[in-house]
Amino acid sequence: MSDEQLVNLLKKGDESALQSIMLKYWEGMYKMAAHTLENSLSCEDIVQEIFIQIWNNRSNLKLRHSLKAYLFASTRYAIYREVRKDLRQKEEYKLQDISFVEYYNPQKNLEYNELIIHIEKTVESLPEQCQRIYRLSREEQLSHKEIASILKISTKTVENQITIALKKIKKAIKRNTLSISLFIISLFV
Repeated sequence: MSDEQLVNLLKKGDESALQSIMLKYWEGMYKMAAHTLENSLSCEDIVQEIFIQIWNNRSNLKLRHSLKAYLFASTRYAIYREVRKDLRQKEEYKLQDISFVEYYNPQKNLEYNELIIHIEKTVESLPEQCQRIYRLSREEQLSHKEIASILKISTKTVENQITIALKKIKKAIKRNTLSISLFIISLFV
């Protein structure tokens, strides 16, 4: 049977026409995919998916050129999509790998922990009201208005106390950043 006759039978829902088309073109389509892709399962999936799409859309199938040209063009586009997908996945994997390395960098974790301890010591050294206002703001996530209401003070006082606390914390961090860095370096030398 000619390709044109097979397509006409296919449009009428003749499964044997699809089987004949598959027998005729499967190997060539597979080889085309295998020439570019390393994974034989991906090649099989591509070819099988094309035939599934042809069957599902058989009633609307319109060929501008030959059936062979249509099948091989479909294979080529499916290969392009697969290659793009693989490249995206590899790129995402590389980015995840890099972020994993950065996240689990022991030096950064040590620096972070030292910084948290240092900030906590600085907050503990603040005057009692300043310390309480800072903790309500940063740890409890309360607004200036809510803090003022709880402590029965003005919002301006809350703002001033938080400003004082932040200035002292920043100053303490700057003063001790060098000593923390030297301490951490000494651990790895």
